[in-house]
Amino acid sequence: MPQRPTPRLAQASIFGLRSLALAAGLLLTLPALAQPKATEPAKTDKPATAPSAAAATIAPSGKSLIIPDALKAKGTVYHALPGGGRQASFLSDAPFEKITGHSNAILGFAIAGPDADPANLQGGEWLLPINSLRTGNSDRDSHLLKPEWLDAAKFPHLRFRLTGVQNITPLTGVKDPALRTSTATLVGEMTIKGVTKSITIPNATIRLRAKSTATAALADGDLLFISCKFQLTLSDFGIKHTQITGAKKVSNTIEIDTQLLLATVAPEDQKPRETPAKPTDKPADKPAANPASKPSGVPIVKPPTAKP
Repeated sequence: MPQRPTPRLAQASIFGLRSLALAAGLLLTLPALAQPKATEPAKTDKPATAPSAAAATIAPSGKSLIIPDALKAKGTVYHALPGGGRQASFLSDAPFEKITGHSNAILGFAIAGPDADPANLQGGEWLLPINSLRTGNSDRDSHLLKPEWLDAAKFPHLRFRLTGVQNITPLTGVKDPALRTSTATLVGEMTIKGVTKSITIPNATIRLRAKSTATAALADGDLLFISCKFQLTLSDFGIKHTQITGAKKVSNTIEIDTQLLLATVAPEDQKPRETPAKPTDKPADKPAANPASKPSGVPIVKPPTAKP
């Protein structure tokens, strides 16, 4: 029986891009962004469109997806930029154990809507490699790959396909005309371990920003940032391990936090960027030896000599 197994799920930068947290920070805290408020929804309860007939496949580079021509023709293509910060984080909060994990290897794309309504995404698809999940415990990470959990050998990816966007609400109060922010409900299909379920994700945030000197530090091209939080039920996808039903160390309900950075320039074509310097692990200089001290540095105190 695996020790402290943990499921996880779903969703940045490439070639040494700064962490996704930096990307989110830039897009969220640009000087012109101030206390936005929602306007009346521009689009409400739009029916989900039918998924494309063929799923996107991984490009030979392994860094992006090959997008079906029918989807590319619908609007501007934005490519997910893997390799930087935590694109997807998950939490399993069970009675006897709390487990967190993440992945920064999500591949995918989104098709922006027309210029007048770019948050009305015309399509999108993302793949999360199961072997990219990290929980801070290598044994637990290995358990996730096994057939009783996510069966990575047979089903190497978690897949989400966007089929529609509803309740698009542009936000006002954004002084920077280059930053366009909306909230929306994402509708799509989640496939885990060969099982596909419809899923609706409310309160997603979609931000678009034209390329500038500020965004160039993050990625080449115009940027799209998608953030959302939602829950998945493992049993819905045929995952019913005894660590869930018996030992209660893994929750059947998994909380997902996704932060995706996408750009109009594909990962393969991004220019390399400097990676922030990491602190060295060089140990601190040792103090000069004290001959009258123990190894711990505590001075040796001799008792006074008794007088006759």
